[in-house]
Amino acid sequence: MKSRISRTRAAAAAVVALGALGCSGGNGKGAAFRAIATEQAGALLSAAYIGDGSAIIAGGAIGGGDALLMRWDGRALSTIATPNVHALWWVHAVESHAYVAGEGGGVHRLEGATLTAIDTGAPATATLFGIWGTGDDDLWAVGGSFSSAGAKRVIRRLTGGQWVAVDSPADVPAETTYFKVWGTAPDNVWIVGDAGVVLHWDGTALVRDARVAGAERFLTVHGCDAQNVWIVGGTVAAELRAFDGQTWRSVAAKGAEPLSGVACRGGDIIIAGAFAYAARVAGGMTTILQTPTEVGDLIIHGVARSASHTLLVGGDLLATGGTPFRGFILEQ
Repeated sequence: MKSRISRTRAAAAAVVALGALGCSGGNGKGAAFRAIATEQAGALLSAAYIGDGSAIIAGGAIGGGDALLMRWDGRALSTIATPNVHALWWVHAVESHAYVAGEGGGVHRLEGATLTAIDTGAPATATLFGIWGTGDDDLWAVGGSFSSAGAKRVIRRLTGGQWVAVDSPADVPAETTYFKVWGTAPDNVWIVGDAGVVLHWDGTALVRDARVAGAERFLTVHGCDAQNVWIVGGTVAAELRAFDGQTWRSVAAKGAEPLSGVACRGGDIIIAGAFAYAARVAGGMTTILQTPTEVGDLIIHGVARSASHTLLVGGDLLATGGTPFRGFILEQ
């Protein structure tokens, strides 16, 4: 998600990060990530592995520009045509295919190289920052807008073969934008967003979870199972929360600037964010992972895990006025 760090502050913080870590913001102990692609025309915001082991990577020229959709098969990177599609903010894999969501309230299904638009009923003034579901007949898409004139508190759900609007709880501020949705089952779904909002769907009702320590913004939620759920965010400092099925706790993230990506697999948690920061969290310890210096001033926005690999994707999410988005893909 786009962090509202000023260019001046970002430059100063980068110097601090470089000095503290000895190189890029993500350099440290642990197996190093290698660059698959850098300096892409659009920011790369999300990645997901599909059934054949390849990864679908989504992004684009954020803020009204064209989408960028790619496939990485472990050997070669190819581009998938996205005619008349605005920038894509998230991708969710369902077996051998994927769903992507993004600007203009758009949702598309990707099957092979074919992208098919889906009418969810989301407002065209909304960006759908997150999409997730247990299958083709059970999907959620969430979002909002950075513009005062744009739609807020957008939640759409596919149920019974139809996309329907889901009302936000009354205690969620009207100006709230939701950023991500994730769950473990149709009756266990989490949504996170602005003002530290965390919502939970239990199959019957969507309620705000007041047990979570507040933050200015939560950006991503992911987990391994119902007893191992993680939230990341922050606009000035890193925010990291963990849920054990009963209690939420705040977790310190060593050396981290604001966080935007998290993924859990087999109990192993990877977090990532500003200044190409990436780290593994295990047993209460944070191990900083090495990322290439060439992306050390950029933001890692998405994390994807397979049985054998981890992908980090990002770019310059602060790019304006024709400045390149510098999209990149890193693999470990």
